[in-house]
Amino acid sequence: MRTTSASAGAAVVAVAVIWQGIGTALVSHTISPALGTYSTFTAFLLAALIGVIAKVTSAKRTPSGAGEALRMSRAEVIVLNLVTAGAFACFYVAATLIPATAASVIETGLGPIAVAMALLGTTRKPRTLLHPTIVLLAAAAVAVAVFGVATVDPGLKIAGILLSTIAGACAAGVLLISRRLAGRGIDALSISAARFHLAWVLCGAIALPTIIDTHQRLETLIGAAGISVIGISLPILLLQWGITKAKPLASAFIISALPAIVLAADTLLGAPLTPMIACTMGILVLVLLAGLRQPRKAQTA
Repeated sequence: MRTTSASAGAAVVAVAVIWQGIGTALVSHTISPALGTYSTFTAFLLAALIGVIAKVTSAKRTPSGAGEALRMSRAEVIVLNLVTAGAFACFYVAATLIPATAASVIETGLGPIAVAMALLGTTRKPRTLLHPTIVLLAAAAVAVAVFGVATVDPGLKIAGILLSTIAGACAAGVLLISRRLAGRGIDALSISAARFHLAWVLCGAIALPTIIDTHQRLETLIGAAGISVIGISLPILLLQWGITKAKPLASAFIISALPAIVLAADTLLGAPLTPMIACTMGILVLVLLAGLRQPRKAQTA
């Protein structure tokens, strides 16, 4: 039964990643860079509001005293907010220093190895690291191909790679913490109710002064918010649900395909694509598919 639930969770993660990849490309092609942080702010704010509303609604249906064991501690909420904000903040800053495709593939490529290393203490099977290491090497090849056609200052490149690495570690933390909380019976909407607050506060602190200074039109702000809700909020809420059900390593493998989906959507929307980037990204996808075909035990509960 747990295997069936984990498989269904992995399928949800896959749908969410495809949705998020297409949504990311849509946001980048329809929202001006000046409104980039604002769109992220509105997306996280709405995701948090949906989680809070759902939590309050479900609490009214929960018998008195039954939810005591399902509460997160203050420390867990703080850590969850820190890794969520760290993942997104470090990634978006990195994307201003190096090409976004490189930042994305470094962040997501680190996910499987970070999760596998965290799980090594429970599995005690060093071979668990083998396939995640191959994923990391394939992701590095994509990044090298991207850097090969982009002119980036060496100092900015080092800083961008470092920030992308931190973002990947934080994203792996979200996976592991979400799965652990789900094991205690805490549902995805409750996690969402607690997870995004630091992220939207930080994005709002950066975005709102810019919006005021640039005198953006109200209809422009509403349109950007609507697109960000469809392209960011809804898929990350769906992803949160999926990662509480799927095995962490399987989730990490699937999420590592996000850059390929963004690249494909960008290409369909008219962005240029070089043969080397297409080839290395294709190899990464094949490696990820091979990882998902591993026996369930190898992916760790």
